[in-house]
Amino acid sequence: MAPKPDPMDDAAFDRALAADLARPEDEDVALLSRAVLSALADEGPGRAAPVGEVLAEPLPWMVGFGGLLLLFGGLGYGLVPLVDGGVVRAVSELTDIVSLLGGM
Repeated sequence: MAPKPDPMDDAAFDRALAADLARPEDEDVALLSRAVLSALADEGPGRAAPVGEVLAEPLPWMVGFGGLLLLFGGLGYGLVPLVDGGVVRAVSELTDIVSLLGGM
């Protein structure tokens, strides 16, 4: 087994990284630590979430959407006659029916 090269110690790594990232206007920027960079480089669970986690519980969403669609469709069907004077027409037809039954 080949020996692994000695990893750079944290202080040397921070100095080298700070020198590479240094800009003249950034005089007071703290040195970045290897732990922070490693945490940023690690692939978290959110990057490659399976489809089952993204589309969790599609059936309740589908049922809810269908229920809302039926609710608003029924409301629209019931309220459309009110837009074109349906109330007056409905009352007129009711009075005709009541007059047949004995008058109003």
